[in-house]
Amino acid sequence: MSLVSVYYALHRYGRGRNEALAQKWIKTNSTLLSDQFAQFGIPSVDGRVVPLSHDGGSVFESYATGRINISRLWVEMNLVSRNDFVGWIVEAVAGFFFDWVGSGGEDLVEVIIDPSAEWEGFAWAVVRKAKMRKLRDNRYGLVSFFYFQIF
Repeated sequence: MSLVSVYYALHRYGRGRNEALAQKWIKTNSTLLSDQFAQFGIPSVDGRVVPLSHDGGSVFESYATGRINISRLWVEMNLVSRNDFVGWIVEAVAGFFFDWVGSGGEDLVEVIIDPSAEWEGFAWAVVRKAKMRKLRDNRYGLVSFFYFQIF
């Protein structure tokens, strides 16, 4: 009985932590997204538009539309499986052996922009300074901005 209680307590803590991280990201960026798009949020079942949707497990999503030349902006947050302690351990251990398992132990926020007009290929990213510094040290060609074709 106590093992089940510990597992449930860890589940509640992990779920709360993931929800807090997702809410913090949305709260930080909601003003910008609301100012830049006519509609920000996902329509819920009861007709309200909510800024964040929980898609089960550790996945959270958001949506924006109503800007010239942008059909939609889709935000998907894939967080570490803090809500499933056993799954988290399995992902961590299996992640050492297989690249396709888990999220690599890091939270991931993916922003997808679908253009409604012809755009020239571009790419942008938000990275941690320490990781970018290490990447630049290993690959001299990344010292300044670089361009590549998106297919």
